[in-house]
Amino acid sequence: PFGGVKGSGVGREGGFEALRFFTEPKNVCVKL
Repeated sequence: PFGGVKGSGVGREGGFEALRFFTEPKNVCVKL
């Protein structure tokens, strides 16, 4: 899952944004 984020090439900020970006879709998956 982090591979996609790393591919973005964000950097240190990517780590935090990755958690937030993945937290939203994950919640949707769990709700479904």
